[in-house]
Amino acid sequence: EAKEKSGEILSDDEKSVRHDNLLDHFLQHQAENGLSTKYLRDMLLNFMVAGRDTTASLLTWTVWYLVNHPDVADKVYNEIMDVLGPTSSPEFDHIKKLKYQKQVLNEVLRLRPPVPLNSRQSVEEDILPNGHYIPPHTTITYSAYVTHRLPQFWGEDANKFDPDRWGPERSGSIKPFMFVPFHAGPRICLGQNLAYTTAQVALTRLLQNFVFKPVTGFEPKQYFDLILFSRNGMEVRVEKRNPLEC
Repeated sequence: EAKEKSGEILSDDEKSVRHDNLLDHFLQHQAENGLSTKYLRDMLLNFMVAGRDTTASLLTWTVWYLVNHPDVADKVYNEIMDVLGPTSSPEFDHIKKLKYQKQVLNEVLRLRPPVPLNSRQSVEEDILPNGHYIPPHTTITYSAYVTHRLPQFWGEDANKFDPDRWGPERSGSIKPFMFVPFHAGPRICLGQNLAYTTAQVALTRLLQNFVFKPVTGFEPKQYFDLILFSRNGMEVRVEKRNPLEC
């Protein structure tokens, strides 16, 4: 399909119609730089696999926390109203102003990282600060889920949902390797800004149009797999928001 699309948008025919979407940009980049079809395929798969399920997990758990913390949900919604109002579509300049919403997403990423277990491979031998020797070509597995809940990093309230810990008064104490939903260091996820933007746009549109309320007696059954999800789904009540009440 990508090849067929390539034939459409990269035709020399001046009448060829171009659409401003991600695939078109990739195909244009491929044509201008002589990149292989395999390279294009790998880039697209990376966006589809790494960007879809992880963002879905983040949004699912975000709705869950908002449902169970209505005071936080009200603050997120009121910020959206102040920046955009009830109907405006979010643009990038709007997203940059939704600072409390970003704090909420960071706290959800801390407590429910979409990728709870991850690994990296050592290129050469190394000795860690605690004295552990790492041979070359060794796979090191770590858990963002565990790291994000360590009291020595996050305090005695490490398991508490508290978006204010990401506010300007407290966030300065958070070091890069304490918070690793996107890895850290030189190999940090290149798509983290895209992930944040996608999640913020989706969450903004959802809250502009709907009210989410809890379902009595429902508790998600958290399950660790490649992606952190709820084995029994995520049940919430969804009501259409009346824009006249905004």
